[in-house]
Amino acid sequence: MDPGTERLFCWDAEARSIAYLHLTSNRYGSRGRVTLKGSVMVSEGVQCASDGTSRQVRSGATLNSGGTFVETLVGGHRIVYRRK
Repeated sequence: MDPGTERLFCWDAEARSIAYLHLTSNRYGSRGRVTLKGSVMVSEGVQCASDGTSRQVRSGATLNSGGTFVETLVGGHRIVYRRK
């Protein structure tokens, strides 16, 4: 995770799916649903800014062998997390 970022996941029994809440220190927040598509964890939801604007967001994350975690955001931005 990025510094100043927290993600919370929980089971939404009513929707029968995994829900997430993503909060950042730069005053953005997003919420939505998580699904599995093959070996990719896909997060889709709505991101809200402190100015009241919002937009649809989507990302995919894969845990590779060796413990590398790769997240790909819409627009091609790619984040690679590695163990130290």
